[in-house]
Amino acid sequence: MRFVNRLVAALLAIALVVVGLVLAIEVVAFLLGLSPVIVQWPAAYTWASSTSWDDTTLRLILLAVAVLGLLLLVAELRRAPARRLAVADQPAAVDMAYTRRGVANAVRLAVREVDGVRSVATTIGRRKLRVTAVAAASDPDLARGLTDAVTQATQRRVHDLALDPAPRIVVAMKARRA
Repeated sequence: MRFVNRLVAALLAIALVVVGLVLAIEVVAFLLGLSPVIVQWPAAYTWASSTSWDDTTLRLILLAVAVLGLLLLVAELRRAPARRLAVADQPAAVDMAYTRRGVANAVRLAVREVDGVRSVATTIGRRKLRVTAVAAASDPDLARGLTDAVTQATQRRVHDLALDPAPRIVVAMKARRA
């Protein structure tokens, strides 16, 4: 979501700069007694002065702006993923936490040590740790047999990290492609 926030902020900043420059150019042109340079504002002024608030076009424009504003507000109010995961039993004066990437790497390394595991991918959210391991064997039954060992390795590492609260662990075991 950070990418989307930055993109929207950059677009809004560019739009505000452009509007400010156009406004400054038009004001200078008006003060010098010149005709409109970029925007034909007399036509817009005439339209605005002859349009009532009950006009359908105006109401649709205002509705579109309100919906866009609400969408931006909802997007900004959505909780961001937790960047840090708290540690249980920490002293009151000390703030201890792990980064999500650090926890994912620690679990990945623990699962890689399990015999028969070829590769591991981990993702961690606020409440759930997902481990996807690929077995060295191409037989699906042998791969499923490693699920308990992978789950135990994951649980041991999460227990050693002492996360508060401990995430729910979801393990998916896949066979190597033949």
